[in-house]
Amino acid sequence: MAVRPRTLSDHEIALAKAMLRRSFKNDAIHFYFNLPDRLISPGRITQIKQKKYGANVEEASQDELDQFLQAWKSSRSGSDHAATPPLDRSHLMRMFHETTAGWALIPGETDFTECKRSFRVSPETRFADVIRSVAGLANNRGGYLFFGITDKTLLVEGLPDDTFARTDPAEINRSLAGSLDPVPRTTTATLLLSGKTIGIMHVEKHDGAPVIALKNIGTEVREGTVYYRYVGETRAIKPGELRKIINDREQRAVAAFSHQMARVATGADATLNLDTGEVNGKSGNFVIDKSLLSDIQFIREGDFSVSVPKHVESNESVVIQGERPDSMGTRRQCGLPRTVHATTAAACAIRAT
Repeated sequence: MAVRPRTLSDHEIALAKAMLRRSFKNDAIHFYFNLPDRLISPGRITQIKQKKYGANVEEASQDELDQFLQAWKSSRSGSDHAATPPLDRSHLMRMFHETTAGWALIPGETDFTECKRSFRVSPETRFADVIRSVAGLANNRGGYLFFGITDKTLLVEGLPDDTFARTDPAEINRSLAGSLDPVPRTTTATLLLSGKTIGIMHVEKHDGAPVIALKNIGTEVREGTVYYRYVGETRAIKPGELRKIINDREQRAVAAFSHQMARVATGADATLNLDTGEVNGKSGNFVIDKSLLSDIQFIREGDFSVSVPKHVESNESVVIQGERPDSMGTRRQCGLPRTVHATTAAACAIRAT
């Protein structure tokens, strides 16, 4: 008869036992370990208390419990990440604690941390698992990949050689650029713990998410898939998380548009009517020759600057000279306003000087 795998890791059971010794209530302990993607039965804590579940697991020390609680609090407040650079040594050291078995990662495998035993950037199939993990973290809130740590025990084993330290960050970026779009931003560092070196890769949350796989790589990465980091695993994104990413993008777009319209309302920007060529601003109005409007519409999705007369009489029709490259890259003279900003409305905004 097959033995059912535990829903709680040995490390979590050890911490739960330490919480029980500190007189934590069962529902309070349940709160720390009951996760959206891994629901724990309320009776599981009672089973631990009665030594019917994880009886052979040694209880964590009170110092280990204190470190876990501090890391748990920091990871959810976000203040720890904002206060120091993500690869600052003091910041990284707070994520580890020394046990009788050696150094261990305090948070465990969460939705912002993932552990891997080894590191290879080539051949690409050996790097596919990392590519998948990077995409998942970038699509969530960013986070860390730790190399040289076992995901079962969370103990630091160390890397067998200096491949991670010698790998050029540009090589990592090239591999990511050829596999994911948009490309996540990563930074790397090494950390020495009791003579054992681990590699650390920090992945930034991508503002342009969703990050999508561009091609198949072995069995780990499938073309067109959006990966997402959940607690303890990286997998294809679920509808709820994808909807949240899309909603976040829409909110940022609305906020940017609202900011632009607020500048128009206060007179910091002027508005251009693309049908009539009339420009209205706080300091006055003027009209751009209709023959130039087609050029303005051509650059509607970008912006650039050319010189503008400082004083224009109201309702006076003027030609504002600038230059832009044509489709062959040759620069030619054309009539354009100083700066045209893209918006989702029918009007464009012109930055005032």
